[in-house]
Amino acid sequence: MNFFLKRLFSTIPVVVGVVTITFFLIHMIPGDPIDIMLGDNASPIDKELLRRELGLDQPIATQFSQFVIRLSHFDLGRSLQTHRPVLDEIKDRLPATLELTLATLFFSLIIGIPLGVFAALKKGTSVDNSLLVLGMVGLSMPAFWLGPILIWLFALHFDWFPVSERGTVGHVILPALTLSSGIIAILLRMTRTSMLDVIKEDYIRVARAKGVHFFKLYFFHALINAVFPLLTILGLVLGALLTGTVIIETIFDWPGIGTLIFEAIQQRDYPVVQGCVLVISLIYVSVNFLTDLSYKIFNPKVSFD
Repeated sequence: MNFFLKRLFSTIPVVVGVVTITFFLIHMIPGDPIDIMLGDNASPIDKELLRRELGLDQPIATQFSQFVIRLSHFDLGRSLQTHRPVLDEIKDRLPATLELTLATLFFSLIIGIPLGVFAALKKGTSVDNSLLVLGMVGLSMPAFWLGPILIWLFALHFDWFPVSERGTVGHVILPALTLSSGIIAILLRMTRTSMLDVIKEDYIRVARAKGVHFFKLYFFHALINAVFPLLTILGLVLGALLTGTVIIETIFDWPGIGTLIFEAIQQRDYPVVQGCVLVISLIYVSVNFLTDLSYKIFNPKVSFD
């Protein structure tokens, strides 16, 4: 219980810091949302009236205090563009982002971990070296380059998958593969390293001497223990995926939170950007909190003091 409370309270300064930094950074973005909303032909009087109506004429400290007060009532404000509650805007987009995140995690796990096991079993061979090089390439390729390449190759040239938007299972494959390329490389290297440590253990040698079947030995006894150190990595990866979807969603026209943030930044829609960043931060903190708890449950000896 003490561990649970310590980890829970340690997340509070993180959330407070994110809220504060996000608010002031967003208000430092060049441009006036009033000009974007009314256009260049609007009169100065109309602009001033709208600025007062939205509270943008008040000092930045006053705007921040009002933002915190609304936040304490779970009110993220209203969009400056659509005039809808920000929470409703996020609710409409969050399922798409979660779908893309889970699909990316799925591809990363079913590709990265088996390749890592295979590389460990073939240590020092050309297969091992090739997989390590492949992992470095996957880790080095930026999403803004890989995404258009996959679109051109598999959507336009071969016509295997839809180009953009969301609607079928096929729509999520290309953006998920693009987003998972770096994660696959990380899981490959981490699984390989962890497997090499595990297969040196005495119980693995004893099981091998007893004639335990190859698959059962390495993919049951060894892999289960090798995956345990990956829990922390998976927690960080899952949180990072939520924050790393902006580029991917924009490239593939995926209607998620990433696209919403991109559009809101272009339109200087402060409440939407603040709300999206806050929600993503809360999810990120929650995922890492649950990861720490699972780590503690599976290994009570671990201490985070």
